[in-house]
Amino acid sequence: MLDEGGAVAGGAFPGVARAAAVVGVAEKGILDVELLTRDPGGHASTPPRMGATARLARHHPD
Repeated sequence: MLDEGGAVAGGAFPGVARAAAVVGVAEKGILDVELLTRDPGGHASTPPRMGATARLARHHPD
């Protein structure tokens, strides 16, 4: 837990099957996160179904 407040909530977020930690950083803290993925180039008007952004959003580390 970073900062204060929050909890580990199960079933609280649509599309999230596992319990997720609610991290409170709005009042006194900051959090910098760097996410990196690689994907062949393309054009935003015709994105692939599981492009880099979609893979980052759906990643499960298990």
